[in-house]
Amino acid sequence: MTIDVRDKNQLDILERDMQTRLRRDYPALYWDRFVLVDTSNTRLAIDDISYRAQISLQEDIETSQVACRGWLEVYDAQDLTFALDRKLETLLRTVNKKKTVLIFPGAGAQVVKELLPQELTDGLNTVEIPTQRVVNPKTGSIEEVELGEKNRVRRALSDTKAETVIVLDDVIVTGATLKTIQQTFPMKHLEWFACALMTLSPLRRRNKSKNQCGVEGYKAVTSPVIYQGITGIPPLNSLSMLIGNSNKSRSVRDKYLENYVDDKETFLEAIQMMRGKVKL
Repeated sequence: MTIDVRDKNQLDILERDMQTRLRRDYPALYWDRFVLVDTSNTRLAIDDISYRAQISLQEDIETSQVACRGWLEVYDAQDLTFALDRKLETLLRTVNKKKTVLIFPGAGAQVVKELLPQELTDGLNTVEIPTQRVVNPKTGSIEEVELGEKNRVRRALSDTKAETVIVLDDVIVTGATLKTIQQTFPMKHLEWFACALMTLSPLRRRNKSKNQCGVEGYKAVTSPVIYQGITGIPPLNSLSMLIGNSNKSRSVRDKYLENYVDDKETFLEAIQMMRGKVKL
């Protein structure tokens, strides 16, 4: 079926159809908002830096949006975490907190950890582990995810005699990080859950899972926002990555400039202004 993105009625029908399929095929995937993205002219970003800034970044973010080709839709990490907080609180009421371990994988999950209310995680065993994605340079797909500090997780699972593990991340795209973590610690008695600020619809993943939450090995996945492209996968970046100084940030920013920015000079000026207001 060919979709005319200018036809609102067609888009509304497609969106309702996608939501119906998600609820039917993935009943253990819990979400508040479904976002259908016109991938031909819209990119997505999570603002994970404004909460660290002492001066408002709004004008700089708007400048970067205008400089982009098409439109850059920005979601505030604080708002997303607030929505996730309520869902996580509900989940925690159903488990034995003394035997529950929270895992925060990689740098993106640090934002979630920092923004979650402390009283929500008080008394829970939390573990942070570094992750490294190995990407195929030809296809751009993730070939594997390497985990660091695995003994931290083993110790936490042992000390708590864990029954439940909840993995919290900023974004779930392929589910590769989640699957790697679960498969690295394959204890039969554990129940696995995942939470993220935003999640790519499993209907659009290359390797679709038959699991009811969309990720093999997990009992449920919770996310305030499920996003899906009309065709293809919408690019989703964090602002911290776009303004960062690391080699990875520079590489991501260079590709972003090449593929999605019309006014490169204005975009880079906005990046520079944001960088000056945020401690990375």
